[in-house]
Amino acid sequence: NYDPDKRTVYAKVYDEEIHYEIGAPGIHMAMNSLACIAGILALNLPLKPALAQFELFAPVSGRGVVHDLHIAGKTLRVLDESYNANPASMQAAIHLAGEIQPPKPNGRKVFVLGDMLELGLDSGKLHEGLLLPIVSAEPDLVILCGNEMKSLFLVLRKRIDTLRCENSDDLNAMILKHIKDGDLILIKSSGGTGLSKTVKYLKERSEVKSLCL
Repeated sequence: NYDPDKRTVYAKVYDEEIHYEIGAPGIHMAMNSLACIAGILALNLPLKPALAQFELFAPVSGRGVVHDLHIAGKTLRVLDESYNANPASMQAAIHLAGEIQPPKPNGRKVFVLGDMLELGLDSGKLHEGLLLPIVSAEPDLVILCGNEMKSLFLVLRKRIDTLRCENSDDLNAMILKHIKDGDLILIKSSGGTGLSKTVKYLKERSEVKSLCL
């Protein structure tokens, strides 16, 4: 089991029930920690010292870091997942955005999602496959970026308030017009889509910068 508020994992290893905290949020990180435990057991290493290390793990830039920003009187919380994206990691990030609270009561959830690259001939279908995970997460606004997101845009805009832009430069030119005080903003794309530029753009305009891990 996994408690997202306390970031605590509860597991049974053989006949022993254990629990430990992980430093990075998300049930996908909890699953990753189980893979680490399996490796530790396979190497016949002691488990207890390893469990204490999970709490020290912190997400790196573009892979789940949360930034609290203040821009032009707006308090924002940015979930930076801009390093890479594929259908599985995109769904994990969408789920993670559901675990993290906006910085203010009644704050909105805004998903800024860019192209998943190198998906081959099935790219359009795989992008459209994000429809149900997004709808289930109930964001207030979705901003799609890139050519590959066109197919998703056509179906998603019928269900949720959705905008689309061609590239990260266009996104940076319009994003501040569409975000509001108290927003939680998920930013997720393949690295080549360039949404790390949007994270940088927002951080550079913040009067106060802090990490909210």
